[in-house]
Amino acid sequence: MFVIVIVPDIDECAQSAGILCTFRCLNVPGSYQCACPDQGYTMSANGRTCRDIDECAMGTHNCSSSESCYNIQGNFRCLLFECPPNYRKVSDMRCERINCFSYLDCQNTPLRITYYQLNFQTNIVVPAHIFRIGPSPAYAGDNIILTINKGNEENYFSTRKLNSYTGIVYLQRQVKEPKDFLLDVEMKLWRQGTYTTFLAKIYIFITSHAY
Repeated sequence: MFVIVIVPDIDECAQSAGILCTFRCLNVPGSYQCACPDQGYTMSANGRTCRDIDECAMGTHNCSSSESCYNIQGNFRCLLFECPPNYRKVSDMRCERINCFSYLDCQNTPLRITYYQLNFQTNIVVPAHIFRIGPSPAYAGDNIILTINKGNEENYFSTRKLNSYTGIVYLQRQVKEPKDFLLDVEMKLWRQGTYTTFLAKIYIFITSHAY
């Protein structure tokens, strides 16, 4: 006489409370498997954690020849860095004014426009200092005024001066879901009786926390 004993499968995923896998645990007969998001990640060698795929380095992005590929957690962005009229490109990320037409124009239009890219995750602790700005070199008597001119309509960001010649941009409230921002941060530098304006165009990408 043969006795067939049926041993019920143990669902390791249900018992582990998320300890076994950093993203998703899949129960299989007699064991379990870890899975990563469908796009932007690949499984690490340990079989538990997910590793970001750098589409820019691998050449698997779809950015045009005029765009720059920027890798973010789980994805990428195609960015276009252009100089407005009356500016010339002096590096990949910087434009300088060619000339100005009056004293007021010289003071109020940026001498230099510089692009920056920052990447943070949704679990960043706020308030968080994310960008520092100031003249280099700085001289005695320098004084700056910082203003966010564009991109802060939902009031996630603010600025603060650390001293007369150094300021910061900080994230003042939590971004709960992935979101992209482009901030125009203007710095007016008062030096020897004259204002000079600089503009930082800051791409900020808030992504899901790493798996």
